Amino acid sequence: MLWMLPGLAFSDSRMHPKTVVLGNPVTWVLSGEQVDKAFAALDLSAIERHFAVRVVETGSSRMRVKLYPYQVGEFSLPSMTSKGVNVEAVTIQVTENPAVKIEWQPPPEGVYPHQVVYWRARVSTEKASMRAVYLSGEAPLDGRYQWLDAPVAESVNTVFGHDTELTYALRFDTAGKQSVPSPAIRVDVSAYRHELFFAPPASVAVKPLPSYLPAVLPMEAVSLQAAFNPFWVVAGDLYHWHWSLEGQGVPLSQWPNLTAQLADSQGVEWLLPNVERAETMTLSGLRSEVRVDQPLRILAMGWVRLPPLRVTYFNPETGRLEDVQVPSQSVISVPRAVFFLIQVLAAGLVILMLWLGGYFLRQIWALGHLRWRLQRCDSVEGVWFALQAWLKSQPGAVFSDSFSPQPLSPSSLSRQSIGQWRAAVASGYGRRESCVSLEELVKCLNRHVYALPPSADFDVVRQAAQRWAREQPWMRWPRWPLRLGLNRRG
Repeated sequence: MLWMLPGLAFSDSRMHPKTVVLGNPVTWVLSGEQVDKAFAALDLSAIERHFAVRVVETGSSRMRVKLYPYQVGEFSLPSMTSKGVNVEAVTIQVTENPAVKIEWQPPPEGVYPHQVVYWRARVSTEKASMRAVYLSGEAPLDGRYQWLDAPVAESVNTVFGHDTELTYALRFDTAGKQSVPSPAIRVDVSAYRHELFFAPPASVAVKPLPSYLPAVLPMEAVSLQAAFNPFWVVAGDLYHWHWSLEGQGVPLSQWPNLTAQLADSQGVEWLLPNVERAETMTLSGLRSEVRVDQPLRILAMGWVRLPPLRVTYFNPETGRLEDVQVPSQSVISVPRAVFFLIQVLAAGLVILMLWLGGYFLRQIWALGHLRWRLQRCDSVEGVWFALQAWLKSQPGAVFSDSFSPQPLSPSSLSRQSIGQWRAAVASGYGRRESCVSLEELVKCLNRHVYALPPSADFDVVRQAAQRWAREQPWMRWPRWPLRLGLNRRG
């Protein structure tokens, strides 16, 4: 029996419906003797410009083909003739899908072999329950390109619905002009109904690589870091040199073996490295990482240079080879006894710096406290005790044996006690403190204690003490020889 539908003629053929919503297929059913051979002989290029052709059922007497439209519009399919078979022209109307919107981002038009590129898409649905996923891509039998890993999807809720970002990586293995069909996007409208979306095939020109390139070469920019922390090392001890290599769009198969660059090192014994490799696929693209823990022993003495490290990669933007490298690093190798001595000296230096820090902080606090007390004292006795307290609070308490604070009274304080304070200041802290203001301060103290009546104005003493305190530096370097001599005299 011969079915003759308007617009399309084929032995026992049917195509329905003539009007579809984007994401839904037009079903083409063919039946007859050796219909599979007749179908294979047809030139489907005119149909493939507007539809993704998917054979869902095939046999010698019956075939069922689904045509998924790429976009909205009216498409006129021309008549086709092959081996006596005549297919009349037909028009298919594709309407917009109100629940699903897709923005496609095909691979770039110009790439190089082994370069990783991406089919990306943004799917907007009116409901969060409408899940969108990439279906696995089908690589051609001739191996012109291949899909990498599994596609990645990430969904977010928006004010107007639900958006899903999709990324699928592929790599071209041969040069030449190539047409790459898009992977299918399946949208689960409900638990029992699904819709498939396709983009028009991408036309990609795969440019040949220069013939001088090595077989293993990253095809994108990479980063290289190396860390060897110690500068002083013990000859013969085990150390670890850590390397980190990262690349965006670089598969693990493209990373070179950096340990081959260590063969010419002198005075260093290289042991078997520990290598960790990781490759992940994200929305931003394929990312790989290689971490190397290279154990080594430095056998030579003196200055030893670790070899520089270099990774050469092909920059697809410039079409040239570029290098990223870590310069050579120098270390000093010494015997264990010398290394121990260096550690002791370093520890002593740290202790000395900490002591000096505390020494200067105590000086600053003592002088600040003296100025504060002089500002608030209301008697000659208060001024005298403030001066004694300042001297006793100096770092190291070097005058604790030779000078003790005394109460201010003629019966217990003599000229020698005030003179003793002056001598301690001048001897313990150098000639700078033996200035005019110090002499005036000592004279005022002696006069108010021994010559003037108790009712005399003490403010003259306080002003003399304040002038002297303002001349004192906040920090003084220790004067160990003078201190030791003063202690012996005491």
